[in-house]
Amino acid sequence: MLGSLGSFIFYNLIIGASIPGISNAAHVGGLVMGAVVGVLLPAAGASESSRRTRLSFVVAFCAASLFASGAAAKHLRSSVAELPSIQRLIAKGKNDEAIARLQEITAREPQFAAAHDLLAALYLSGGDYPKAIAALEKANASDPSNTMYQHQLGSAYIASKQFDQAAAFFQKLVRANPRDPRNDLGLGAAYMGLQQYDAAIPAFSEAVALDPKSPAPQFALG
Repeated sequence: MLGSLGSFIFYNLIIGASIPGISNAAHVGGLVMGAVVGVLLPAAGASESSRRTRLSFVVAFCAASLFASGAAAKHLRSSVAELPSIQRLIAKGKNDEAIARLQEITAREPQFAAAHDLLAALYLSGGDYPKAIAALEKANASDPSNTMYQHQLGSAYIASKQFDQAAAFFQKLVRANPRDPRNDLGLGAAYMGLQQYDAAIPAFSEAVALDPKSPAPQFALG
């Protein structure tokens, strides 16, 4: 039975990956929840006492799961609601207070990518590249499909002169999404930092080919 359930989950993951707008993280959660409930449900020929016992287990399990998911959602909504007040602090130039608030939020909600991203922006404004990169790495890990976080992290590697890290990072992005000219542009900039000009020129040329109207790679090519 477990083998069949595993095959079913794998099949549904393939379907989820092929259809835009489906989160496989949520997909797995639903599939596993259904699988557990299916195991707990009584068999057709079970005795009345067995049926009642198993059904009580199902009710308890679902109630506990809903309570846990509801509590997590409540915490996240609370953290999201704090962002406007933090942005007002930033507008008033109270960056240290804003950083302290964001550090509290990210400690409480380590998967809150937007909070990590805003924290990174504050660190960058103060020239603290190591902390900014650490925050951007957490934002990227929490939301790996967000291209904005990807390019901000790659740019931070370049700004901090971590050109080897930047080159490896943008190479990975180019392989994952070869149609995004920003990936080739970042890769070319990383190669320039490494003084690998023979590698930088093809990267910039590919960025131009993908987006002929973009001035940045054309400027880099001279």
